[in-house]
Parts: sequence; structure tokens; C-alpha cells
Amino acid sequence: MSKVVLGMPGPWVKNYREVADHYTTKIGGLPDWPIPDVDVGSLECGACGSRLCLVVQLYAPVFGDALNIEERIIYIFGCTMQSCGSNPLSWRVLRVQKLKSEEESPSHEGVTSLETSSAPISSDHCLEDIRTHDSGKLCDDVNDDDIDLKELVLPCFYIYPQEELLSEHVTAVCSNYSSLSLKEKECDLDDNKEKDTWEEESYEYDRALFVDRTFLKFKKRMDSYPEQSFRYSYGGKPLLASKELEVPASCALCGGFRHYEMQLMPPLLYFLREASDGSLTHSPEHWNWMTLLVYTCSQG
Repeated sequence: MSKVVLGMPGPWVKNYREVADHYTTKIGGLPDWPIPDVDVGSLECGACGSRLCLVVQLYAPVFGDALNIEERIIYIFGCTMQSCGSNPLSWRVLRVQKLKSEEESPSHEGVTSLETSSAPISSDHCLEDIRTHDSGKLCDDVNDDDIDLKELVLPCFYIYPQEELLSEHVTAVCSNYSSLSLKEKECDLDDNKEKDTWEEESYEYDRALFVDRTFLKFKKRMDSYPEQSFRYSYGGKPLLASKELEVPASCALCGGFRHYEMQLMPPLLYFLREASDGSLTHSPEHWNWMTLLVYTCSQG
């Protein structure tokens, strides 16, 4: 089983527009680019045209036999407008990394929800645009001077990594549901108040027997680390909340297959909603996804 690193919430940033560096992993705020001028085009929603907000900035170097990339950052942008949160056109992911030629090369990657999949379309510029309805050129330069400091941003907090460790108890949760339900059926529900209370609890376990096993696995992993904002496992397997999952399209730049790298989790929505003040920040109140999966090119 591939190692899974969880993104756990750290301290909130007093100024949500605080400048950090590209080695910083955080939620919200403004993106910290590794170089002054990064040609990423206009970060606009492919569904409504609104400006996208930074959701996650992740420093994600890759070290292995096939790849050794120390300078590698993933930026996830999303639209907070009503009806856009679950639309794959309203999400964009940028991967910025240093090539062997010492040049910085940003590229877009596919982002897939459990229900729908965006099909990347290559532009004739140096970047790949994953918005399915638009294959136009990406020609806008994005740098610190272009950012309107009055622009609304998502609340910002730092992330610290924690490796996911699964206990035997967590691994056996599904079987526990079954055994508890069977034991409960042997109880006399009319004996006393304590048994009445146990009856209510057993009803939940009994109902759990008919819940999709994929969702049960998702829930037990969530219950083990209830504050996890995202999950990271380069080339690993996603934690699905539903059996339905579309296969991501191949990389439009090199034709290589895309593999799973990370996913956003429900606690992220809770933290952002709680911190939004309604005046200086955006609020993801219209986001209603259970998880959001990010696939990147296996060749980079």
C-alpha cells in the first residue's frame, strides 16, 4: 500500500494576502509563484468566467528511480460562484516545476470529481488548458504586480503533513458493523432503559449494513483523522466515496497516462466556511462535493 500523507490544518494566517514562498503548503490566500513571471493565462472559471481563487498550494517534490524533481509545486484553483463548485470546468490545476534545463515550466493537469471528468484540450501555447469548452491561447502573464490586492480571496491557513497510520481497529470497522448488528438482534429490546438506548444505536449499525461499502471505507478513514483537509499519495490510489469513477484522459502534452496524486476532503469546506467573514473573503458555501480528485502526468 502506498504511503498516504494527510494535509492537517495548522495556524490561520492573520492577513489572508500574506506573502510566503513556493515551498509553503497552504489553503487559500494568494499563490506564491517560484519565479517573478509565470505565464499561466487568465485564471477564469470555464463555466461562468469569474476569477478563480487559490484553494490549495502544495510543495510536492518527487524523488524516485524514474523521476527526481526537487522544485515542484501544485496549485489548485476553484470558482466560488453559485452552481459552479461541482462543475469540473470551474476547477483548474497548475503544476510548476524546474526542468533539467533549469527552466521553469508550468503546466495544467486534469482534475476529476467523483461524478464527472474534465477532458483536457491542448492549446497552441506552452500551457495546456483543461477547460473543455475553450482551446484558445494562454497569453496573459500573471505576477505580483497583476494581482489586485482588493480582490477577494479564500481564508488562508497553513498545512502540516501527517502520515496516515491505520490501526487494526480502523481496518476492521466494516466487520464490526456486521457483528454488532447480529449481536443486537439477540437482545431483548423491552428489558430496560439501557436496552432502549442500545436499540437506537444498533439501528444505525443495522442501517450501515445496507450502505455502500465504498462509502463506509471513505467514512472510516475520515473518522480516523477528522480534520484532514487533503490526502496526498503520488501514484497511489484515491479514497473514493462512490464506486463511480471515470478514467482520466491521457496527458495532452506527452500522451502519458495520468495517475492519482491527491484529493481534497470535506473538512476543508468546513474550515473555509467557518473562517469566511463575508466582506474580505470568498466563501465556498456553494461547494457540495464529497471529494475532489487530482490526477497528474506520470511522466512529470
